[in-house]
Amino acid sequence: MNAIRDAAVRTGQATREQVANTPVEYTIRQHAKVTGKDEKFVQWAIRLSKNPDAADIQNHDWLQFVIDHEDELRQTRPYMFNRWLDDFLNRNRHLRSGNEAVGQ
Repeated sequence: MNAIRDAAVRTGQATREQVANTPVEYTIRQHAKVTGKDEKFVQWAIRLSKNPDAADIQNHDWLQFVIDHEDELRQTRPYMFNRWLDDFLNRNRHLRSGNEAVGQ
């Protein structure tokens, strides 16, 4: 979301102060509306905008969301990809050659 917020300032759509005072959730919802994302994407993006915790890495739906949106998340939230998550995604890609490997 920082890239979207920075672009708003760069293009004159908002001031730094306006961006700083705008909740991240609002930015996510507006971006989703413009790009045609569904409500499930919005909910997960809001959740991912917060720091992941141990419960997230054991949540099948969260892991599936990361798998399904890996490319986009790497662009917008590169900091969330720690070694554990990278290893999980690599194992999942390797195992998915015909199998559903989420959470295994």
